[in-house]
Amino acid sequence: MKIFITGATGFVGGHFINIVPPEIEIVAIKRSKSKEKIKLVRKVTWLEKEITELKVEDLHGVKSVFHFASAGVSPQKASWEELYNFNVNGTLSLLKIAADACVNHVVMAGSFTEYGLSANFYEHIPATAALLPITPYASSKAAAFELAYSFCINKKIKLVYNRIFSAYGDGQFEGNLWPSLRNAAINNNNFYLNNAEQIRDFIPIEDVAQKFLKDLIKTDENYFDPKIKNICTGKGISILEFASYWWKNFKATGQLLSKNRQSLKREPQRFVGLPDTMK
Repeated sequence: MKIFITGATGFVGGHFINIVPPEIEIVAIKRSKSKEKIKLVRKVTWLEKEITELKVEDLHGVKSVFHFASAGVSPQKASWEELYNFNVNGTLSLLKIAADACVNHVVMAGSFTEYGLSANFYEHIPATAALLPITPYASSKAAAFELAYSFCINKKIKLVYNRIFSAYGDGQFEGNLWPSLRNAAINNNNFYLNNAEQIRDFIPIEDVAQKFLKDLIKTDENYFDPKIKNICTGKGISILEFASYWWKNFKATGQLLSKNRQSLKREPQRFVGLPDTMK
């Protein structure tokens, strides 16, 4: 069995690759200057090109496509043009090539931020909640989802779309909360928390990777409608609680301090997902 992966050098993609069974062949795309966020422990056949440069022959014999690549993941910055060129147009380009190569199974990584203002109406956000994004990144991901949903129905491709909640762990962008906490602890610095009372659904990256692995194992299931799921724990804790736990775990000697940051207008204070196990 052969699978194709985008975002293979990234945070989620790298962890996923390391738990894919060794008998499965992996072909992955990366940009020429991309560096692995975590050490990969298994063989990967690399294609060094842009996603829009893919050709049908690149996906020859591929059974499943896993699309992890994304521009502008918070707190990294990207313009509206960059977000839509990569997250929407890049996704369309990939799906067209997959369809032409007769790939019948696509798994995509989405974001909890796509729910946006819908979070205000739920204690646990269901995967069926309306998408009301309020940030450029979230809107580009929501647009990519709508595109993939209709495209895969039209082309009779089995689509699994997983919205990842607040994942954390090794290989994450250094500007994110968890690695920032760890770095401050290692350097004996104080750490300043933004919006400490906001509630989030934090999930270890290892658990995220395992959820995606299940979608690989179940590729032979007979279904036709796209599957939309939340990758989450269903448990909400405040940013302060999360930070305090890890600050103690890291044996930090500095202090955790709060500072005010102006939130986006109407930004939801609580983002907690409804996992399949709670339905």
